[in-house]
Amino acid sequence: MKQVAFTTSSGSPDNDAWHAWRAQHLGASDAPVIAAGRGLCSKPSWARSLHALWLEKTGQLPPQKSNFAMNRGRQYEETARLAYEAKTGEMVSPCFGECEPFPQLSASFDGMSLDGNTIVEIKVPSAKVHEMAKNGQVVDYYVPQIAHQALVAWGMPESWGNDKRAFFVSYDPDKDELVIVPVDMGELAMMAKRLLPCLLDFWQAVFEKRPPLGDGMEPLAQAYLELVDRIGDLEGEKDALRAQLIELAEKQGGRAEGYGVSVIKSMVKGTIDYAKAAKDLNIDFEPYRKQGKETWYVKASGQREGQQASA
Repeated sequence: MKQVAFTTSSGSPDNDAWHAWRAQHLGASDAPVIAAGRGLCSKPSWARSLHALWLEKTGQLPPQKSNFAMNRGRQYEETARLAYEAKTGEMVSPCFGECEPFPQLSASFDGMSLDGNTIVEIKVPSAKVHEMAKNGQVVDYYVPQIAHQALVAWGMPESWGNDKRAFFVSYDPDKDELVIVPVDMGELAMMAKRLLPCLLDFWQAVFEKRPPLGDGMEPLAQAYLELVDRIGDLEGEKDALRAQLIELAEKQGGRAEGYGVSVIKSMVKGTIDYAKAAKDLNIDFEPYRKQGKETWYVKASGQREGQQASA
């Protein structure tokens, strides 16, 4: 790994020099977006789309601004790192580097041991992710981030020795609770092997200014969004007419039928609160769940990156 120096006590210093450096590479925090876009993990709710990341890397969208969760992570990162050192007796420091076999890949490490054999990824996550960590689990979309770091630090997975280790560290500042989860190195190596070609292909798409989803999606997406807008307008007209029909039916005693339309007032039973029933009666409904099935969701995300880029 080629080390890069920044004056900071954080693995995410959030200064101009660090942002300028990150803009020239694919960083570890980009890995979950690319992995999710290629079906290697679930998509985090906070992450941009694959296309939006491409727009950012090609200079057509600004980088995401720091939000509450990012700032909270930076605020408690050093506290968590010191707690890790106190708990394990191993000293780790923030560092930054570029992958020597593939210099387009970089990583900002929250913690790395002096010999470079141990990687520590620190999160101040949601209660759900922290609870998973307490059960020895790492949420799937953070695995590509750690795999990316491992590629930068150690190169190709085939060359990783048995002395290489990675830890996911979850810290809850409200409880001052630190959880250390050892990452399965076999699974990490497998993810790294699957992730690497996706990273290289994405960077090639950035270099060529070629949309990572190909040219075929844009006209389809635009036509779909135009149709969604038209449907929205029609739904608005429908709601206005519905309100007028109900007003007319109210004057007729709660019922009006004619010209192919029926407007009838009725009383609908309330729904059963199955979650409350399960809790009160101590019933597990899972044995009654029907078999799942594969389905596709196509929806307007509200994030029309292309329009934002041309504004």
